Amino acid sequence: MTADDLMAPYRTIEEHLPQRARQVLEALLRLAQAGASLHLSFDAIAAAAGVPRGTTVNAIEKLADFGIITIHGRRRKRTGVQECNAYEINPPPFSLPKSQRERALDRAAAALAENPARSNYAIAVAIGVSRETVAEARKAAGANTIERIGRDGRLYSAAGRCLRA
Repeated sequence: MTADDLMAPYRTIEEHLPQRARQVLEALLRLAQAGASLHLSFDAIAAAAGVPRGTTVNAIEKLADFGIITIHGRRRKRTGVQECNAYEINPPPFSLPKSQRERALDRAAAALAENPARSNYAIAVAIGVSRETVAEARKAAGANTIERIGRDGRLYSAAGRCLRA
């Protein structure tokens, strides 16, 4: 079986993977097909993939982020010292990891669901995103309220005028 045949199920996300991560994935697939145990050190994977060790570490992390592989840490029973990891190759389909912006919008949507009356600025400060991100999440959720509670606890109109002190 060729490397193209091995990589066929992973074509949907291949364009999102860095080239070195694809090389490491191909090496892991070849080793798994050959019946090799996937209890490998980074050095062994690096040698099989033909990439430097540091690149292998980063590629393994990227593959784990995408859900392509699962990393199982192995420790010695008596001493508890970390040995080489065991890798499990997961079957497709995979989902792309969320971007930082998508994660920020998710946090904003969750905060809005918790308290839609809070102002965009108050939510933004509380969860560490921009006011624009909260406004976008509010618009997407349809959670527009006429009155909002500011950081100072006062009631404001959506236009920003203080209604009650």
